[in-house]
Amino acid sequence: MEARGKQEVWIRQKPEMRRVLREQAIIQSAQSSNCIEGVTISPEGPRPVVMGKWKPQDRSEEELAGYRRALGCIFSGKRAVPVTPNAVTKLHTRLS
Repeated sequence: MEARGKQEVWIRQKPEMRRVLREQAIIQSAQSSNCIEGVTISPEGPRPVVMGKWKPQDRSEEELAGYRRALGCIFSGKRAVPVTPNAVTKLHTRLS
């Protein structure tokens, strides 16, 4: 309970820091996941692509953008995404 109270303080008092940390986590997650699949992109390239501020120029960038869309679908709701065939199909569609 004590940790929960501290989290609420951060949410109210440090919204910009929280936004930056979340953005960085999304970018690192996209890079790491796509690296496992053999997708590589220059170190300065992923931020605008993953955050949707740059139109993908090649297949590697399209992979990163698709991963971001899938993460957006997962984190946009208040509830957890159920692990069902329909949910997996929806996420797969977002990747392409």
